[in-house]
Amino acid sequence: MINDGVQLAAGSSTDDVIAVLNELIGSYNITLPLSDNSTLTYAELSNATIIWILLAGFLVFFMHAGFSMLEAGSVRHKNAVNIMFKNIGTIAIGAICYYVFGFAFAYGTANSSESSSGFIGSGFYGLRDLSAGDRHNWFFQFTFAATGATIVSGAVAGRVQLAGYFIIASWMTSFVYPVVSHWIWSTYGFASAFREDDFLFDGCGVIDFAGSGVVHLTGGCAAFWCALAVGARLGRFGPDGADNPIPPHNMALVTLGTFILWFGWYGFNCGSTLALNGPVAAQAAVTTTLSPSAAAVTTIILSKIIFGHFDLGLVLNSSLCGLVSITAGCVVVPFWASIIIGIIGALVYLGASKLMVMLKIDDPVDAIAVHGFGGIW
Repeated sequence: MINDGVQLAAGSSTDDVIAVLNELIGSYNITLPLSDNSTLTYAELSNATIIWILLAGFLVFFMHAGFSMLEAGSVRHKNAVNIMFKNIGTIAIGAICYYVFGFAFAYGTANSSESSSGFIGSGFYGLRDLSAGDRHNWFFQFTFAATGATIVSGAVAGRVQLAGYFIIASWMTSFVYPVVSHWIWSTYGFASAFREDDFLFDGCGVIDFAGSGVVHLTGGCAAFWCALAVGARLGRFGPDGADNPIPPHNMALVTLGTFILWFGWYGFNCGSTLALNGPVAAQAAVTTTLSPSAAAVTTIILSKIIFGHFDLGLVLNSSLCGLVSITAGCVVVPFWASIIIGIIGALVYLGASKLMVMLKIDDPVDAIAVHGFGGIW
C-alpha cells in the first residue's frame, strides 16, 4: 500500500513501482528549482524528455535519406532507382512490422520475470496497453530497427529483387532486430545490464549505450550472410578470381549521404540518453565528433602512403566506421580515448574491406566492413 490509496500487488515488478511513483509525483505537481530562480514542474520535465527523444528520433529517421544517397551513389546508375525503392520500403514496411510484432518482441513484458530466460518479449502487440507516456519510445526504437534493416540493402545492391528484399526487411524489423535488442536493452533480456539478478557476467550484463552491437553488428551480420547467399555482381570478379572493382557512379551522392548520416548520428547517440540529460548528451556529442574525425584523418594519411593518392571513398567509409565504433561507449569513454577508438576503427575498416575482397564477398557499399566489423570493434 502506498499513500492516497494507491496499491501494488505482491510481487510487483520494478516497472510497476516506477509507474506508480511517477503517477504520484505527477499528481502532487512537484516543482524543481532552477539556477535562475525559476521552477520546472515534474510534468514539464516529463514532457521535455518526450520531446527530446522524439527530436532525436527525427534525426535517426533522417539518416535514411543518408543511406539512400550513399547507396544510390555507390552502385551503378542502372541500379539507383532500385536501391532508392528499397530504402523507402524499409521505412514503410519496417514501421508496420515493428508496430505489430517488433516492439512486442523487444520490450513486451507480458512474459517477463527476473527468472525468465530473457530471449524474447511479449505484449504490446500493435501497441496494445502501451501507455501514452511511452509512445515516444516506440517511435525512437522503430528508427533503430529500420536502421538495422537498411544496412542489408546496400550490401546486396544490384542482385536482389524488390520483393525478396522486402521479405528481408520484414523479417529484420519483425523478429531479428527486436530479439537482439531484447537481449541487451530490455530490463529482462538475458544479457541486459539492467537485469537485477546475476544471470550473466556476474550481474554486469552487456553495456551497449547506443547500438554498436545491437544495431550495427546485427545489420552487418545479416548483410554478410545475404551477400554471401546471392553471390557477386556479374563482372565484379574475373574468371580467375581477380578483383575487378565496379566504381561508384556518383561520389557527390556518396559524400552527401555520409554527411547526412554523420548528422543523424547525433540523434542516435545523444538521444540514447532516453532522458533530458544535457551533460551526458554533450559527452556523446563530443565523442561522436572526435571518433569519426580521427578515423577520417587516419585514412587520409594511410591512403596517401599506401596508394600514392587520397581516396575519398575509403575516407568516407572510415568516418562511418569511426561512428559505429564509438556508438557503444560514447558516454563512458574520455575524449582522448574516442580519438584512439576512431583510429583503430579506421584500421579495422581497411582490413575488413580487404578481407571481404579476398573472400569474394561483393559488398558495393562496404556495409559489412563498416557496420559489422566496426560493430565488433
